[in-house]
Amino acid sequence: MTTEQILATCRMNDAPFEVVVGNIGTVFVGSEREAKIKFNVYMAQSIGNYGRAGGEDVTMFRNGEIVREFVGRNSIDDEPDYDGVEPHNQQHLASGAPLRTESID
Repeated sequence: MTTEQILATCRMNDAPFEVVVGNIGTVFVGSEREAKIKFNVYMAQSIGNYGRAGGEDVTMFRNGEIVREFVGRNSIDDEPDYDGVEPHNQQHLASGAPLRTESID
């Protein structure tokens, strides 16, 4: 399904939220509440290196705009610094928190 088709489906169903997982693709289109749940489930799978979502990025969109994003370990630069972690990712990896969040109220 193309991005344009997904966005058209969202508009038709009055469901502006979408969750996309790295190598899987779109895993959810629907309400904000359900999108938050799906985002958290797939983020936990990414952090836990579980299934196809293991280590993958997880992104939540609202009307095609990123509102929440988790960068999985598979996206981290291949040339790490001395301790194996890029400096800008150290806090992210330690906490398991999304790198970017915005209010979607």
